[in-house]
Amino acid sequence: LQKYEIKKKFMKNIDAGKVRLMGVLSNDKLAYEYKKYKFYILISHLEGMSKTLMEAMASGLVCIVSKIPQNESLIKHGETGILVNGSSKKDISNALEELNQFNLNEISKNAEKFISSNFSLPKICQNELNNINEVLK
Repeated sequence: LQKYEIKKKFMKNIDAGKVRLMGVLSNDKLAYEYKKYKFYILISHLEGMSKTLMEAMASGLVCIVSKIPQNESLIKHGETGILVNGSSKKDISNALEELNQFNLNEISKNAEKFISSNFSLPKICQNELNNINEVLK
């Protein structure tokens, strides 16, 4: 789609109440907002280590994301989230139709546990300390 068409569709969805632009949120407010939802969808061709994906997982959302290496480092299909092959409407639709074969409550719990076990502040600090010690050897 051309830039104008994308903007037009986006504005139409805002007017219909389908999209809400929330601006900058404090961490407390962000956590509160995540708890209002059941799902988080991130469809892209390229990501770094997505902090919003990690936040969504830590908040217990069932994450539906593109099957790309960066997402696969966090999402194990059917265990900590759902991986989507491709980015077309049909690919996303197929992934959503597949949801009923999974225990979504279990995925939610697994995602929260994975993030707290691997990306808590003490864990990150310990990893950094280990890296520093390795360099100093």
